Amino acid sequence: MRLRDACADGRLSLDIVGGAALVLGALAPVAGGGWSSWPAASALLSLPLNLAYFTIAHGSRRGQTLGDWVNRIAVRGEDGPTSYGQAFGRTVMIGLFLGLFFVGGFLDFLWPLWDHRRQAWHDKVAGTIVVRS
Repeated sequence: MRLRDACADGRLSLDIVGGAALVLGALAPVAGGGWSSWPAASALLSLPLNLAYFTIAHGSRRGQTLGDWVNRIAVRGEDGPTSYGQAFGRTVMIGLFLGLFFVGGFLDFLWPLWDHRRQAWHDKVAGTIVVRS
């Protein structure tokens, strides 16, 4: 998976919405003079939504999010269609690489540039590949 593909498959747009919600929530106490629970609520809501969307989309028969469909790519298992378990693991690994190890997340998205199979680390862990559809 290329960095462009990761941005195009919708993950970036969901992250932008979640990030904007967190920034607005952080600024709310300054503007309103009181504490706001908006950052916590947006984080608690965006995590399961991201997890559900990418697990369902990549675990489906087509293996595509809307952005994947537009870019004519799909996620497949190494020996056939992607299972929901693989899609779930793939999504969790992306979150772990990005959330816990920011540099690791950056390297995860760059890894396909020099990998002979063009797999990112999260694809290697989940046993998936990104193919043209």
